[in-house]
Amino acid sequence: MSHRLINIKELYHNLKCNLLCVEYRGYGNSDGKSSEWGLKLDALAAWEYIQSRNDLNLRKVYLYGRSLGGAVCIDLAYKIQKRRDFLAGVIVENVYTNIPDMIDHMFPLYHPLRYLKWASRNQWRSDDIVPKLSSKLPILFISGLKDELIPPWMSKTLFEMSKSKYKQLKTFSEGKHNYTWMEGGYFEVLKDFIASVSLVRA
Repeated sequence: MSHRLINIKELYHNLKCNLLCVEYRGYGNSDGKSSEWGLKLDALAAWEYIQSRNDLNLRKVYLYGRSLGGAVCIDLAYKIQKRRDFLAGVIVENVYTNIPDMIDHMFPLYHPLRYLKWASRNQWRSDDIVPKLSSKLPILFISGLKDELIPPWMSKTLFEMSKSKYKQLKTFSEGKHNYTWMEGGYFEVLKDFIASVSLVRA
């Protein structure tokens, strides 16, 4: 989590909001072993913690995730929807469609992993979940076009699959995987999205 502190500080400074940053099991100093199942449980636990607070405006809670965190947020948003809890909106940045697509992208055609990808316990099928999200849920897709890890077409694909009436796709021509947030105008995009949500989710 420490390598995100500058980014977190800038989010707090620019958006003037409370932030709950979740360090998943198996990451940093957190106990346990990382897995798709476990990370989904961790995200749900964080949501339930927020819902237990009586000092927060629960009508203004957003999910925000980058890369793997984006996949976690998409899954959590669907769980929140099924629970009928209120969620103001979702912001995902440089997110992938699913793990098999990432394996195809990262490994050459005849690499053995490409033939074992369906056996992986970690699939993170955001492309299956995004079309199931409510058409009333605002969702912002942010994509750095110079992302050296996740190809930008994945964010665009998820954006196109979304049925939200309030979806947005914002791209940054020089944005890299972990540093799109450093591009000019980044925080203005977040502020504009949140402002637009306040008009439709009041």
